Amino acid sequence: KAAIYYRAAPAALSATEGGLGAWSDLQGQLVCVSRDSPHSEILRTRFAARPHEYPSTAHALIGLKLGECRAVVDDDVLLKEIATLPEWQLYRHLLPALTDAKRHLSLATDDSDLQQQINTSLTQWEADGQLAELTRQWVDEVAFQAYVLADTLDCH
Repeated sequence: KAAIYYRAAPAALSATEGGLGAWSDLQGQLVCVSRDSPHSEILRTRFAARPHEYPSTAHALIGLKLGECRAVVDDDVLLKEIATLPEWQLYRHLLPALTDAKRHLSLATDDSDLQQQINTSLTQWEADGQLAELTRQWVDEVAFQAYVLADTLDCH
């Protein structure tokens, strides 16, 4: 059985003032996403939104700040944390995560002994907080990249 090490659902971050009221407000709107985002298809088909791709999540976040889109759609785990940062005080409105579109990352192998080792390691890492710390480091890295991009824009 595959070992799941990360779970998240799509969420949308928009301006604190005049933000989106509901996912349906994305109809016809440009939405910032990272290149090859797993959420682009649901934005197009379910909400008739227009995904605007950026090279990274950090770039997509800056697209929101520049007014190039109405919202950023990415993992709820990431966007909940980003919305708490002081530099995002004007962009703290989160639409609720689409739990019916939840995704997960997992590790699987046909080698049963190796799968058992993976499962044991992931269980241990989850219990001692290593998985949570890795997620925290990822969120911090995206936030830092967006901060540097925004700072570069402010300086020029």
